[in-house]
Amino acid sequence: MNRSLTLTGAGLAAAGLVLAMVPALSASALEFDEPCAQMGGNVTILSTPTPTCTLLYTSGPSSIVLPSDGPRLVYGVVNMMGSSVPTTFTDQNGIVYPLNPTEGKRWLSVGPTKASQTIVKAEIVNKKIGKTFPYLFITDDAITDRFSGKTFIGKTNNAKGSKSAISIWTRIDWASGLSDNGGLHGVIANYKQNVLEAGQCKPAMTKQHADMVKQRFGQKGKLNLSWNPGLTKSQGGSSLIMNTETSAVFARPAPTALELTQRVWKPGKINFTLVGSNSGLMKILVYDVRAGSAVTKCSLKP
Repeated sequence: MNRSLTLTGAGLAAAGLVLAMVPALSASALEFDEPCAQMGGNVTILSTPTPTCTLLYTSGPSSIVLPSDGPRLVYGVVNMMGSSVPTTFTDQNGIVYPLNPTEGKRWLSVGPTKASQTIVKAEIVNKKIGKTFPYLFITDDAITDRFSGKTFIGKTNNAKGSKSAISIWTRIDWASGLSDNGGLHGVIANYKQNVLEAGQCKPAMTKQHADMVKQRFGQKGKLNLSWNPGLTKSQGGSSLIMNTETSAVFARPAPTALELTQRVWKPGKINFTLVGSNSGLMKILVYDVRAGSAVTKCSLKP
């Protein structure tokens, strides 16, 4: 995907001076030239060419900066409801409006996932949402590329309370550069080889509990990180998804499109839990996220 940096010098200066929790309403177009730190090409939504957000702001009032709402024009999200026609709209300040049923049907035709990744401009008519227009599409990259070129250091554990506790030191390296839309590629660096870490030789994962490790992560330890934008918190919310070669899915909470317009996303602890099973290796606990570096192999004494 081709991308261009659109944040001006004035925007960069402002980004370091505004507190992360200031509401998005206070961010003016005078400070930020674009909704996102990097913008991509257009995608077509409801027959409308729609700009894409490919990289979030990491400081400033919010991860995505929208124009201020007005008396008759607001920005926010259509509250998707799976396969049902959505009936409400929430603006960037958290105000919920009834949605014109015709508009709800149009957004259902977009599909719940794609619609949940779209910021919408909407007209208010008699305290209800009349017409809506796609304003900005947030790609998977905008979320996952936060970890591009980074290394996760942590442990892979079995279920808490298991008869025999298992905890395996794990290093995950994510590809450098910006990913194609749809996820970030990574690999477990110590999957088949011992790795030097802080002067200590850490053993390969496949040399410890080999059957259990390969059952969960496959033959090569390759991973893919993607964003599930979610619908609403009551319907499971948004999540970061880590897929393994064996189609196992690990997940952790992530911001919704609306939340990205309200505050700066700070990932905090990056811990993942296996989805759909409570047996075997089911926790990836990350205690350090750092810039990627070359892997140094090592040998353990017999």
